[in-house]
This record gives sequence, C-alpha cells and structure tokens, in this order.
Amino acid sequence: MTPQSQIHNANEALTFSERFLTAAQQLAASNLYDRATSQLYYAVFHAVRALLFTAGIEPRSHRSLRSLFRLHFVKNGLFLNEDAVFLDQLSQEREDADYVITYVVDIKEYEGWLTQAQDLIARIKTNVPH
Repeated sequence: MTPQSQIHNANEALTFSERFLTAAQQLAASNLYDRATSQLYYAVFHAVRALLFTAGIEPRSHRSLRSLFRLHFVKNGLFLNEDAVFLDQLSQEREDADYVITYVVDIKEYEGWLTQAQDLIARIKTNVPH
C-alpha cells in the first residue's frame, strides 16, 4: 500500500464507520437494540480498520483485525487495553445478535456500548490523516 492509498483507504473505512454508526442509532430509535448492537460493532470494526490502514496493515478477518489492533496500537500505548477488550466484547455481542435467536439487549447496555464506541471512534479519527 502506498502512503496515498493508506490515507485513502483509511478515510473510506471511516466513512463506512459513520454509516454503520448512523444505522445503529436509527435501529436503536426503533427499540431494535440487538440489531443496533450488530451495526455498532461494524462501526467500531471499520474505524479500527481505518487505523490499521494508516500503518499499511490490511486485516484479512475480524479476528486478525482485533489481534493486529492489540499488537500495533495497544501494545505500544497509543490505545488502551480497555479499548481492545471492548472491541472483543462488542465482537461477541455482534455474533450473538446475529446468530442467537434468544439474544436480548436492553437499552442501558446498548447506551453504554454506544458511548464507548463513540469515544473510541473519535479517538481513532484523531489518528487518521485526512
């Protein structure tokens, strides 16, 4: 990846992140917190992807994205271990929301995740050149 394509790809991923964040908020407004949680995960996923693109790293899977985030951004102190733990948790919540028929999210849980996601995405944006 050239430096120009790194920035381009990162900004495209941030655009995706914003779309998923908007979708999550719209679903939550309709009390569809399980669906909103799934979309919230993708908002964070694409923001982290943007961050990895800035380092010339292109993750090939959800698992590798989480691992590479820890290795390249948490281990060196740019992001907190709590950020990686949150990403792992949200990933599991997304899988449950998508595949477990009895999965339920209440408004308080969702609002907590939304706040964490918005905070993490905002901090990621400050590390992505435009």
